[in-house]
Amino acid sequence: MAWKSFQKFKKMINFSTQISLCLDLTREVIDDKDIERWCSENLKMVTICKSLFLINKKGVTVLSRAHQRIIRKFMTYKVKITLKGNQNYKNNINKSSEMAQCSCKRDPGLAKNCVC
Repeated sequence: MAWKSFQKFKKMINFSTQISLCLDLTREVIDDKDIERWCSENLKMVTICKSLFLINKKGVTVLSRAHQRIIRKFMTYKVKITLKGNQNYKNNINKSSEMAQCSCKRDPGLAKNCVC
């Protein structure tokens, strides 16, 4: 649905290349084909809402494996990843020092594209 809406918008603006995209990652899991389709446009940023994070069995706040895969795929295209949500998250997020570290510290594959 979002893709069709975007295509209509592009047509309205005569397919201008001056438009950049920012996608919101949702609970819906998209496949590699959809990721590649969005990245073929002028995609600059993907935002992750804090509500997508889960607490795993060890009590660490994480994204689902499917969403981690999606983020890794976007990072291979050098798309910036941002987090959004209100500042009052202390009751919902584990305060471990592990969470204070960027994911690239735990996953060397992410380090080359990280901006931390």
